[in-house]
Amino acid sequence: MSKKFIGLLLLGAVLVAGGFFAPTVYRWWDALSNPWAYANANGASLTGKWNGQLNVSGQARRPFKLELRRGEMDGRKRQIRFARMGLFEGTAQVPDEAGRVLQYEVWGKTNRDGSEITINFRPINRQPESFKQAQWTQLRGSWQGATLTLQGAADLVLYTMTGAVSTSEDAPLSLSASLQKTQ
Repeated sequence: MSKKFIGLLLLGAVLVAGGFFAPTVYRWWDALSNPWAYANANGASLTGKWNGQLNVSGQARRPFKLELRRGEMDGRKRQIRFARMGLFEGTAQVPDEAGRVLQYEVWGKTNRDGSEITINFRPINRQPESFKQAQWTQLRGSWQGATLTLQGAADLVLYTMTGAVSTSEDAPLSLSASLQKTQ
C-alpha cells in the first residue's frame, strides 16, 4: 500500500471517529462552559421549574412560577453584545392585580456560575383594564443551588385597547422574588 492511501485511510478513520464522538464532546464542552445548565453533584441546575413569591413594593405578594430552558434563541431576542454562552429562555406566570394569571415569555443570560442573572419578560396575554398595573421587563439576581433570588423595578401602566399609557407622576415600584427549585 502506498503512503498516500494509508494517509487517506487514516484521515477517513479520524473523520468517522470524530463524527461519532462529536455530540459527546460538544455536550462535555457545553457542560464545562455552562455548568449552570446541567445538574451538578448536588443535583442543582438553573434550568427547570421554580416556584416562589413576587413581592411588589414590600406589600403585595403574588405567586410566581418560572421555567427556564437552555436553548437557542432567535435574533429578535439575542443582543449582539451577549455571547452564545449563558443564554436561556422559558416562561413565567404571575397573577395581575385582578387575579388573572399573566403568561410571560422570558429569556436571559447568566455568567458561568449563575451569580449574575438577567431575565427579560414579555407579557403574552395582558388585557386592557380600567386601573394601572405593574409592568416590568427585566429582573436581575443570582442563583445558588435550589434558590433563585431576583430584584428589579416596575412602572405603573394603564393598558387600553390601543396600547399602554404611563406617566412620570407614579414612582417606580420595587420588586423582589425568592424562588425555590421544584424540578
